[in-house]
Amino acid sequence: FRNPWTESFIGLAVLINFILICIDIDYRASEQREPTWVYIGMAVCFFLYFLEFLAGVYVERCEMLRSPKHWVDVVIIVMGCIEYMMDWISADDDPGKASGGLKMIRL
Repeated sequence: FRNPWTESFIGLAVLINFILICIDIDYRASEQREPTWVYIGMAVCFFLYFLEFLAGVYVERCEMLRSPKHWVDVVIIVMGCIEYMMDWISADDDPGKASGGLKMIRL
């Protein structure tokens, strides 16, 4: 399951997500709405991270959930899902406004 190319690709997605979250935080600190491409980029990175986690669970089954290292992944994924659900049910035009604090946990 652990292929060096896959690990590098997911590492790149995490790095890009980190940069996008920093851009998002800068926009919010200046009380501006982040550009749409930033929000979409963060969602794509989260989806790739979530997909990689699901593939790991499929391949390693219960062994993966016994590792403390993977529980960090579980927390990040749960917080990300809560964040996107809050954005989805938010009545505000700014999709990231309702869940801005949860991005800090994912960082």
